[in-house]
This record gives sequence, structure tokens and C-alpha cells, in this order.
Amino acid sequence: ELLMDTGRRPDEICRLPFACLDSDATGPVLIYTNFKTNRTGMRLPIAASTAQLIRDQQNRVQARFPETPIAELALLPASHGNPAGRNPMRATALTNVHRQWVDTAPPLVCADGSTFPPSLVVPYSWRHSYAQRHADAGTPMDVLRDLMCHRSTDTTQIYYRVTETRTRAAVERLSDRQYDADGHNVWRGAAALVDADHTRTRVSQTAVPFGICAEPSNVQAGGTAGMLDAILD
Repeated sequence: ELLMDTGRRPDEICRLPFACLDSDATGPVLIYTNFKTNRTGMRLPIAASTAQLIRDQQNRVQARFPETPIAELALLPASHGNPAGRNPMRATALTNVHRQWVDTAPPLVCADGSTFPPSLVVPYSWRHSYAQRHADAGTPMDVLRDLMCHRSTDTTQIYYRVTETRTRAAVERLSDRQYDADGHNVWRGAAALVDADHTRTRVSQTAVPFGICAEPSNVQAGGTAGMLDAILD
């Protein structure tokens, strides 16, 4: 649940200290270490339900190891060879338990009725899911970059894709504002277009930092051509 709710890497979750929960003026905050870039004291805003999840785990751990000082406890202590609760569980142990859980869970049915392959559901995939949910909800790129603890938005963009639903919504939001040279609304029937028509429209477009571009040379270059001109415009 912590993997799902926070989008942190498996080792970052496994090695959370007991006292990883804080709060600020806006609400609860998770304190963690980004081991990949060796950045400590990272702060991630979390939902109240996630904070309660952590408190419940803290209570379980404290009840299990009442003699160990809180400052020395791990939030997710290892199950074996850990009599005082000081050693955190390893990412490999999490992966094994996670695999057992996924393999015994009901089929994951996608929106189109197909079944998502269970073999692709690994602990790290929840980080991609976290990014995708934020992207689908319209979280600005710079905000999502910070939530993912990335130094560059180029890295953040790897973690999600622009869905057909979002592309359709973007096109249809402008449907009443598309006119030809004679002043006629050329997208009046956009809401009635079939999926194939939307797909054909996307073929002539490419994603750029602030939306989509249909300029041929830029489409061919994958969105990197003419960026200075676009900025100046």
C-alpha cells in the first residue's frame, strides 16, 4: 500500500525508519531517503489515509518490539534474524512476498476487457502507476518532477504516457474553437468521431512540453525541432 500510495522505490519503502511521518501546514508528509542519488531528508506530501496506514504500522511494530527504543526501530522490520526490530526488510524479501500476493490475486481486467499480465506487476511498477495517475489527473510537469524526486523532467516523462483519453479530451476541448478560412466551425462533429479518427489525428502530432504540435518537421523530429522558435512565439 505504501508503494501504491507514495510511488517511492522499493528500497526507499523497505528502509523507512520508524519515525518517517511528519506534517506541515498543508498536511502529513513522508520523510524518506533517496538512496539512488544519496539525498536524505526528502519530504513527500501524502494523503491522510496513507499517514494513518503508517501510524497503524508503527503501532504494530512498537507492540512487537516494546523494549527497543523508537529511534532504533525500522518501520518494516525483517521477519528473520531480527530480534530487536532494528533491521529493515530487504527489497528481495518484499519482491518475493509481492509476487505471491499478485499470483493469488484476482485477474487484473483492463478497461478494454483484456487481462493485464500478472508477470508485469512488480514492486517498481507501482512507481510508474503513481506517475501515470498524477499525469492523468493533470498534475503539472514541474510538480510531478518534484513528487518523483527527479532532477530533470526528461526522466519524469519516461514514467508515464499520454493516454488516448487525455488526447481525446484535449482535442474536444477545442472543438468549438476550430474554424476554416470561411469562418465555419470545422470540428463541430468532433464528439462523434470514432476512435480510428482520433488515432489518425494523433499520427500527425507529437508531444511537446506544453501540449502537442502538428508542424511536420517537428513531428518527424519527435518534438525536438523548432523548440526555440516555439518559445519565441
